[in-house]
Order: sequence, then structure tokens, then C-alpha cells
Amino acid sequence: LHLRHADGAVMISMCGVCGGPPQPFLSCPDWLTSAGTFSLARCTACSFLWTTDAPDAHQIERFYGPAYEQSIHPRLAHPVLRRARMAIQTAARARMVERRTGKPRGNILDIGCCEGDCLRTMLRRGWDVTGVELSHEKRKKLEASGIRAVGPDQWPAFPKGSMTAASRVTNP
Repeated sequence: LHLRHADGAVMISMCGVCGGPPQPFLSCPDWLTSAGTFSLARCTACSFLWTTDAPDAHQIERFYGPAYEQSIHPRLAHPVLRRARMAIQTAARARMVERRTGKPRGNILDIGCCEGDCLRTMLRRGWDVTGVELSHEKRKKLEASGIRAVGPDQWPAFPKGSMTAASRVTNP
């Protein structure tokens, strides 16, 4: 499942959701956070996307530091506008998950859940939710609000088939 490169990057060689084989999907520069490149693979069995050369737990902080936080929560954005945008965006995501799974309820894993906006929407719609978040502080806030949150090292250990859906969408 995981192969480690000499530089510490982790090559994920099979789908963490269903165990299916990967197919190259996209390779492009990461202008926002690392000034390097990243590649995505798509599972040929379930279409899940993942970063093929994921940084390890010690390296990943450089990808999700102040530059990233500023990009998803710009200082000039009024909190009311952010909440309105997130409400529209998460409702659309919820409808997409329900349409794609063909189920009105189930278990969803949101990878990179941030503050848990999508998870709260899915919870209100009757889903059992689990978030994967790098930031320990964000995980603590999610847990305090009643949302199960785990670190990135814990989600691949979930039993196969235990999730109805997995979500990994970045906020524009």
C-alpha cells in the first residue's frame, strides 16, 4: 500500500478506499504552497482520487501553513460571506454524494475536512460522519462539537467497506 521514497515522500500504490489499482490522473505544479509538483492518481475501480507522492507527517506542514490558510480564508472575506459560500458549496457537495452513492444516508469520510463545514451539512442530513484533518487544533474543535475527527495516519486503517462515501474536495 505505501512505499517510502528516500526524501520521505510516501507513494500510495493502491486505493485507500477500496484497494483498487491506480491510474495516473494529473501532474501539475503546486504554485500555492510548495513550489514543487504534485501528482494525482484515480482508482480504476471506484474513481477515488489521491495524491500519489504524499509527504510524510513531518513534511506535510509546509503544504498547509499560513499560505494555504490564507488562500481558503482570505482576510478580506467577511465572515457572513464565507458562511453563505460554504452553505451553498456544502449543500451542493451533499447532493452530489447522495446522487453518486444512490443513498440518502450512510457513513462518509471527509479527507481534509478543515473546520468540518461539509461534515456538519452531512450530519444534519442524517449521515454518520468522520473527518480526516492534519491540524490537531482543528481536530480538537471538531471533536468538541461532536464530530469524529482523526489524523491522516489513522484513516487508512478503517475496515474496507465501512464507509459509504469518501470526500476530498478543496475549497476554491
